[in-house]
Amino acid sequence: MSDEDDPIKGVISSIVSLDDDARTVAIEDYSRSARETYRQIAFHLCRTNNLPPNRHLDDLIQIVATRDYELILKAVEDPTIFDRINRWTGYLRNESRNAVKTYKDTTAGEAPMSGMTTLNRRRRLLASMRQSLATDGFENATDIEVVDATNEHLRKTQKNPEKSGLICSVDDFYLTVSPLEVVPDVSTSGDLDSVIHSTEGAFIVAKAIEEATTESETFGVVLDCYFGELFGDGATGQIPQTADVAEMTGLTSRDCSRLKRNGLTMMQRLMRDHYGITSEDWIAS
Repeated sequence: MSDEDDPIKGVISSIVSLDDDARTVAIEDYSRSARETYRQIAFHLCRTNNLPPNRHLDDLIQIVATRDYELILKAVEDPTIFDRINRWTGYLRNESRNAVKTYKDTTAGEAPMSGMTTLNRRRRLLASMRQSLATDGFENATDIEVVDATNEHLRKTQKNPEKSGLICSVDDFYLTVSPLEVVPDVSTSGDLDSVIHSTEGAFIVAKAIEEATTESETFGVVLDCYFGELFGDGATGQIPQTADVAEMTGLTSRDCSRLKRNGLTMMQRLMRDHYGITSEDWIAS
């Protein structure tokens, strides 16, 4: 791949060729313009390392930016590095992984327990049902009545809610929720009536990207481009156009469409395996 095929690689190559004084100014200008790229890479690394973005995104942006500066200096020492990489952003993301892993191990601490995620959701389900009952004229419903109504609704609308850990109890009203647990809240309504919650959706997307990357780096990158911004802090909730994904990855639109279809098939399998959700459930909803 030539520098013309990857504009960022071309910019870095131009910076490396400058004298020391001019290079310092050029790096500063480039770093300011690359802020959005740093954010996107940092957000991806938050997700793949199970780090809540609203607590760690700023730190990871700084890590990525620092690593980019170090890689530019490395390229100054060894310009042949450009012959060994295809895309600078992919190179930067790969080289940032170890730094983020070190950050997670030494600074970020342990990731929240997965059980806290289901507890958070059960509490939202109960709150939503209590509000629904009040709207229907049952303003003074007891905790037991709210729990029974919630579980009845779940069994009617979800496949095997017991397996998903969603069946509620009165204890859920009083259990302490860890302040470390941050649940993405893209959609704030319809918790009971939607087939899959944003927390579950974020898990499915992250799991699919992980499996796809294991199969091939290109597959993982394409899925990340398509679905990586659907859930989580700062999520757009939008799937980009295939033409945009093709431009970002350097692939043809046909290849991107094919990998997207493969990814959707993978996510359908993951939803079935982890939450018992089938294509029929989507249609019924």
